[in-house]
Amino acid sequence: MGKRKYEKLVSILLKRGFIFPSFEIYGGVGGFYDFGDLGTKLKLKVQEIWKFIFVKKEDAFEIDTRTVLPRPVLEASGHLERFTDPITQCKMCLSIYRADHLVEDKLGVPSEGKSPEELTKLIRENKIVCPKCSGELSDVSEFNLLFKTYIGPEQKKKEAFLRPETCQGHFLLFKRLLALNGNKLPVAAAQIGRSYRNEISPRGVLVRLREFDQMELEIFVHPKRKVHPLFHEVKNVRLRMEPLDMGKKTMTAQEAVEREVVPHQLMAYALARSKEFFLAIGIPGEHILFKQLSRDERPFYAIDTWDTVIWTDAFGWIEVTANNDRGEHDLKVHMEKSGEKLTFRDEEGEEIIPHVMEMSYGLDRPLYCVLEHTFIEDDGRGWSMFRFPPKVAPIEVTVLPVVKREDMLRKSKEIYNNLKLKFNVRYKVGYVGRVYARMDEIGCPYCLTVDGETIENNTVTLRDRDTREQVRIKVEEVDDTLTSLLREKKRFSDLKK
Repeated sequence: MGKRKYEKLVSILLKRGFIFPSFEIYGGVGGFYDFGDLGTKLKLKVQEIWKFIFVKKEDAFEIDTRTVLPRPVLEASGHLERFTDPITQCKMCLSIYRADHLVEDKLGVPSEGKSPEELTKLIRENKIVCPKCSGELSDVSEFNLLFKTYIGPEQKKKEAFLRPETCQGHFLLFKRLLALNGNKLPVAAAQIGRSYRNEISPRGVLVRLREFDQMELEIFVHPKRKVHPLFHEVKNVRLRMEPLDMGKKTMTAQEAVEREVVPHQLMAYALARSKEFFLAIGIPGEHILFKQLSRDERPFYAIDTWDTVIWTDAFGWIEVTANNDRGEHDLKVHMEKSGEKLTFRDEEGEEIIPHVMEMSYGLDRPLYCVLEHTFIEDDGRGWSMFRFPPKVAPIEVTVLPVVKREDMLRKSKEIYNNLKLKFNVRYKVGYVGRVYARMDEIGCPYCLTVDGETIENNTVTLRDRDTREQVRIKVEEVDDTLTSLLREKKRFSDLKK
């Protein structure tokens, strides 16, 4: 995606109310965006698809835990000490940069996970200077990304932090979840909620934010039984993979387990479900890759990590999912810090600390990927548009009269009122061609036009966004027809047979 196309995409997102800069009337603050009507509807559609795959299919408990964490929680988890990014500051203009990104941009070599000393050496040896003023850069240091706050009044205040990830809530509830599950493993718990990271250099609209949504599934398992009862459903899913020191390979989930490319069946299962999700929201399969992280790259708590990365024209490969085998780290450290017993006694009588398999999805980055991959800068008529899959389109159908005649206005409003309780629908009055263009631009897949024939025989014209073809259907068939199209049980071409 060229710079011009990216700027046009962002312009439409702002103009049509997908997103707005937060605190805009006060000049805005980097790394914060509000979602307008279209963006909110798109988010909810993507969330519902995620919940279908990772909650309903998993029979997972749904939870909603707090966003403020007392200091002891993050002391135990390791975030107070190790949740950091490397920074360097210009000695002249005082601009601050994330050092690994700066080195990577200048040298074109992966730099994430390198120590401050290694990054400082690269900056000095390659004479990297401030991008703004060419001033000398300081030695690299670590910057903690946690947002600090306090609980209680000044005299008795307790230090706390906004959560950097939703998953700590899962670990703190382990005893409760295990009991709800009849004291049996595995236990699966899912959560969608806000997280906060004080990013050094937020960028790319929704790509790197300071406040963002996460969708996380945590599965507590026996350390010797990292399998999944539904693996048979995904064993033949083909995965494009980049294991450490092996180059890119394509194989089925079953082959990845048999060849020991992944450490266990549960990891292969997580990757296959990840592909299922991204295909469902409109990401082409050839742009989905699973990349294994080295010890230096992966989170400090993980035994093994495979990121789902998506190709974007504007930013290259970006990480959208972390599939982490967190081992016993989380329950062990919270058990030691709190004094509470977070163990499980198996059928052999052995007392073990369960391991955690995590499927951690940001919501905002996948949304950006959907927006970029479905954006058409020029459809041949000079129109820009989004070609959202029907199941994620924020507005599903638009109802409009062909002319401003009283009987057509009344009939189109009646149809609109009947549909709005079931579908995301808009009502528009105006020149038909302009309405079509406006609705194509925001990705609405279908338009329903009321005309003279509607008054005569109770039929309407249904127009398809992508082909611009039209068919006439009876008003009483509109509900069922839209349901079939939006659930992708029918294609528009089927209506013409």
